[in-house]
Amino acid sequence: MMTHELIPEQQTTLSFWDKFLELQLKMLITNQENVQNHNFATDPTEWPFLTRGITYIIAKDSNSQVHLMGNIVVWYTASTCLVLYTALLVFYLLRRRRLCFDIDESEFVLYCQAGEVLLTGYLTHYLPYFFYDRTLFMHHYLPAYIFKLMLASYFISHLSYLLKKMTSLKVIHLLFTALLLVWAISVVFVFQKFSVLSYAHHPLSANEVRDLRWKDTWDLIIHKK
Repeated sequence: MMTHELIPEQQTTLSFWDKFLELQLKMLITNQENVQNHNFATDPTEWPFLTRGITYIIAKDSNSQVHLMGNIVVWYTASTCLVLYTALLVFYLLRRRRLCFDIDESEFVLYCQAGEVLLTGYLTHYLPYFFYDRTLFMHHYLPAYIFKLMLASYFISHLSYLLKKMTSLKVIHLLFTALLLVWAISVVFVFQKFSVLSYAHHPLSANEVRDLRWKDTWDLIIHKK
């Protein structure tokens, strides 16, 4: 027992960075030699597209089930905003090399700070999984997803800033507000429709499960006709 690697024979003193590096190393190598296939395993390339969820519990007498599944409207909105933010950042940087200043300096600094914090946070929580040699699931993406949500929120506020800067037409601003309202309503609708997969608050028929299968890759279980 005393020879176990986690039980030191002598008192040890570790700095914060020593503990941090040891923790990261343990997470990288733990269970790498015990890779197993799993029905709900996913690849990091699939996570931004909500290719597959995870079924945790299914009732014996019905198709009622608890399934980890994100809100597809929010999910794809966040992924789209991530791409658009990155493209616009590159555009701003290239334009500034030509001494073309499209937005105020304070707004540009804020835009860059959002990338330094949120985009960097997303990448540091997402990219390491491409080097993992073990079974991965969608829940591994959730820390990165939080950063992506915050980046999407900031990017939408930046779009509002651009609209105010480019035009003073009230029709354009009303249209933008209306689009946001429609988006919010669709988010609530999708949440309500798929809440049965989160809470399993009532039994599901086979047809109801098929109706929730919006993507062919979603592995919702039907075991009762």
